[in-house]
Amino acid sequence: MAAAIVETPESRAGNGTSSAAGADGVVAAGADADIDLKADGVYADDLADARADDLADAPGDEFDDAPGDEFDDESETPQRGFRHWLTDRRPDVLAYVFVPVVTLFAAPVLAIFWGIVILGSDSEAPSMCDDVRAVNGCEELTLSLISAHVLGFLGLWALLWALPWWRGLRTPRVLLAVASGAVLFAALLRMAA
Repeated sequence: MAAAIVETPESRAGNGTSSAAGADGVVAAGADADIDLKADGVYADDLADARADDLADAPGDEFDDAPGDEFDDESETPQRGFRHWLTDRRPDVLAYVFVPVVTLFAAPVLAIFWGIVILGSDSEAPSMCDDVRAVNGCEELTLSLISAHVLGFLGLWALLWALPWWRGLRTPRVLLAVASGAVLFAALLRMAA
């Protein structure tokens, strides 16, 4: 450990009255300063070791290797694709609730909007009604087409709730929501054709 060196006012004046003054006018501190340094160093080292021992013996450490902690290991490479969907079972309640609710409200609104844009400029009956025009069955055909697509939408929407709330299933949940909205949009395309 290095000795503490203190500069005194006498050594600055250069009168050399101190017997412990070196050639450069610096005086070594007394034994008290050296003891304080050693005491601080010893206590600091002992405290650091004691804290490390206390943390190592903290309650709850016996559960570090409990089953189910496989996901805490960051050294493994993350899996992708279908395997990731089945292995990442962390809860994702926000997406589990948010995706179906937004799908229930947004998909019909967007389908109606695009229906007005695509079919709204035409005052004639859709071309799919050409076969039933003679018996005045266009209304029934249109309602059966719309009801079939609405039931398809609701069936896929119900499957959104059937998927577990795992985080790994977030991508399939969004894809299923898009597919359910596409079923509604397909009714518009069939009517416009």
